[in-house]
Amino acid sequence: NRPGGFTGPGTRMGVNLFGTRVVTPLPLKTRLSIEAIGQTGKVGGRQHRAAAWYSSLSRRVDLGKPVDFSVEYKYASGTNDPQGGRSATFDQLYPANHDKFGHADLFGWKNIRNLRSLETINMSKTWRIMVMYDAVWLASKRDALYNGPGRVIAWAPRGDAGRYVGQEIDAFTTYSRGHFRFGGGVAKLFAGEFLKNTTPGASTLFAYFFQGISF
Repeated sequence: NRPGGFTGPGTRMGVNLFGTRVVTPLPLKTRLSIEAIGQTGKVGGRQHRAAAWYSSLSRRVDLGKPVDFSVEYKYASGTNDPQGGRSATFDQLYPANHDKFGHADLFGWKNIRNLRSLETINMSKTWRIMVMYDAVWLASKRDALYNGPGRVIAWAPRGDAGRYVGQEIDAFTTYSRGHFRFGGGVAKLFAGEFLKNTTPGASTLFAYFFQGISF
């Protein structure tokens, strides 16, 4: 892999993935979903060993309108040996993970712990209102915080900037009519200890509108 810089004797990049998914109903009309991924292989001259997983609990409740409640926890490993090539950092493989860590799409599935709640109010068959909350921590304080495409946002290799990245609150809505779908929302990031120590003053307010058509 010469474009990736693996040109020395015995240096190469090759990642193997092994995964499983379990979905099952639980009492009280609750649904459980779990996905787990393990990675092996080689990055440069070092062995690659990483993991990630996702879990979700969801339930619909009738509060005059049907309301869907869900809570999620997502994890992707990081390394405690940043000078050694981050061989324990999970490789997310794809440069896009929209909606996985908030609608502002700031973070990637690498060295991260994420807790999310999502409430969906089904106003009608065509109109929904959603409120979402995400809290983000680093999996390893000595590894970096990564963006959606997998590049480094900020890094404290000594692990002295803290673990808590911050929290994001999203409110958005969608409406469908015939072949058309419309929506919009707003997302606000509140910086935590890690962002305040590595990128002082960093915060994000993101508003958006969209439309789509399907046949």
